[in-house]
Amino acid sequence: MKTLRTALIGLGRIGWKFHLPNIVRHPGFELIAVVDPSEERLKEADTEYRVKGYQDYRQLLDSEKLDVVVIASPTPFHADQAIAAFDSGCDVFCEKPLTASLQDTDRIIASMRSNHRKLMVYQPHRGMASIVALRDVLKEDLIGRIYLIKRTHTGYQLRNDWQAFRKYGGGMLNNYGAHFIDQLLSLSGRNVKKASCWLRSEASLGDAEDVVKALLECDDGLLLDLEINMATAVQMPPWFILGKTGAIVQDEQNKSWKIRYFRDSELGEIATQEGLAAEQRSYGCGVTIPWREVLRSYEHYAPVDHYQKLYEHIALNRDPFVPIEQTRELMRVIEECRRVAE
Repeated sequence: MKTLRTALIGLGRIGWKFHLPNIVRHPGFELIAVVDPSEERLKEADTEYRVKGYQDYRQLLDSEKLDVVVIASPTPFHADQAIAAFDSGCDVFCEKPLTASLQDTDRIIASMRSNHRKLMVYQPHRGMASIVALRDVLKEDLIGRIYLIKRTHTGYQLRNDWQAFRKYGGGMLNNYGAHFIDQLLSLSGRNVKKASCWLRSEASLGDAEDVVKALLECDDGLLLDLEINMATAVQMPPWFILGKTGAIVQDEQNKSWKIRYFRDSELGEIATQEGLAAEQRSYGCGVTIPWREVLRSYEHYAPVDHYQKLYEHIALNRDPFVPIEQTRELMRVIEECRRVAE
């Protein structure tokens, strides 16, 4: 098995709690060094993992021979760090969102291609067990042509960290929106041709938005509806998928997808009325819809192992779990949402 010499930039929440233990866990990655401006965090990493530490990523790249650089620093630093890694001959695994602007995304992609390197962005929500199961549910084609997919995330947070401030690239559009728009785009397999978006700051202690409402129209008319509200005391259902002959909703308590649908073949012929006088002055067409209800459990589904996917992409030259073209479309949609909102 080929071993990839790996360094991690950023020992904050996601770097320390997710990336660092997963690099060490996977036999295909060898942890060579970590980077963080905090000397205290570097000492903590040395105590826990016996790993060399640098306070500057440029010193790391000048000093170590690496195959992969994992970037888990705050969003505004991603572009310069990724490009420096490419220039040093390294592949990159980067936290979401890739950058704070489409311009910086295109800079990274251009550098990746000119240096003939590989890049994948960590988008964990597209690989959740529930979403893996939902893809199988959608393959059953029970609800007919899908015309709307709605994703909702609600809660109440008095956010006071860097994610609460616009100058650091914070706000729920960049933060949670990068997860949920990616889910919507990857499930639909479409690009967005028109976006409407509203951003509000309600409970946040900073100036970045904690309420996002976005309606995205895809190139074939499919509607993707996103609502993130971190200033609400009540919970809303996270998923609604509406089709011509049914609907799919998530039952989080039972770890299932609930499907309510009917079959066109069971309706029979329904004649339309061309005149203005409704027959027998009645409402509706007089047909009782034969609804069916089924549950599809995702309790036994496993989430995607992103480090295994990363290893397969870099070491085995397989297609990336998150293609860079999809990452660019995500960043384009986020930027368009912010543009129309402001």
